[in-house]
Amino acid sequence: MAAQLPGRTGDAVLGAARDAFVGGLHAAVGAAVVCAAAAVLALYALRDVPAASPTTVADPEAGQPRGYTEESTDGSAYQSAVTRLP
Repeated sequence: MAAQLPGRTGDAVLGAARDAFVGGLHAAVGAAVVCAAAAVLALYALRDVPAASPTTVADPEAGQPRGYTEESTDGSAYQSAVTRLP
């Protein structure tokens, strides 16, 4: 598109587009570095926290384990999507 513009106008548009594209790539790389650093920090901070399966922790109010299967009114089974945190 910029090649169709006359003289210096086309060169100016092409230069501005190139600068915007390169600036966007720099921003994307910066964001990727920040996300990777946050992931490493989260792994480091949570290294001693044990993983728990939703079915291994009991819900004291319902007397059932979290994620238990219930039966709907039409007879088909479905898994409870609502879990309460202690």
